Amino acid sequence: MANIRRITVGQSLSSVTAFHGFNVAANGDLQYTKMDTGNIDVQDPNQTDQYVMYEISTRDYVWKINSDGELIVEYETDD
Repeated sequence: MANIRRITVGQSLSSVTAFHGFNVAANGDLQYTKMDTGNIDVQDPNQTDQYVMYEISTRDYVWKINSDGELIVEYETDD
């Protein structure tokens, strides 16, 4: 079973990594999961993928669906 473990930030780094996962529900809805602490299983015990797509990157953005139904990324800033 594949498992993503929490990545610890070093002293010289300012960004924390996060898991961004996507799945499709039985009714066709896109499901988005974002985690920046703890562990997450990307496969079940039978090694079946739990997400149709996932990415490990910074936690400073989120994925959203806009009013046109397009999947977009929105960056969070302090500006």
